[in-house]
Formats: sequence, C-alpha cells, structure tokens
Amino acid sequence: MFHDKGVGDAVAQAIPPLFYGNNDDNEEKIKPMYDYERTARAIIFGSVIHAPSAHVHYNFLESLTLKAGITGLKIPVFKAVMEQVRITFF
Repeated sequence: MFHDKGVGDAVAQAIPPLFYGNNDDNEEKIKPMYDYERTARAIIFGSVIHAPSAHVHYNFLESLTLKAGITGLKIPVFKAVMEQVRITFF
C-alpha cells in the first residue's frame, strides 16, 4: 500500500521542477532526478512509525474524552485543545 507520506514525498519531488525548471533565471538549479530511496524512506517511516503511534495517540485522546464525560460538539474542541497542549509541552 502506498502510504500518504509516500504520496506527499512524491508530490514534493515532482512539483518544483514543473514550476521552476532548469532555466538561466534560477540561480539554484533544481535536480530533475527523482529520488526513489527518499520516497521509500518516507513510506517506511509512515507505515512503521507514524501510523502505529498516531493510532495509539488518537485512542488515548478518545479515552480522555470518555473519562471527562465530554459529549456532542465539545468533543472536537476538547481534542483540538489537547493536541495543542501536547505540542506545546512535549
């Protein structure tokens, strides 16, 4: 399965040469070569590290929501605040 990290990396490598190319106006030349190893690393990272840790994290957020007794439209607000707390302090 082609993981979203792989798709993001493929787009990141394919788009800049389409817009900037290799013309004389650019001081820095963009390599037109596609780096398959980089995409493979992105897919492996997304599949082996990111996906399992995100699964555990979102299950943890759901358990916090249930323990706090939050219902309705307050749930996404609570989860967004908890995400910001995690990013700020960890």
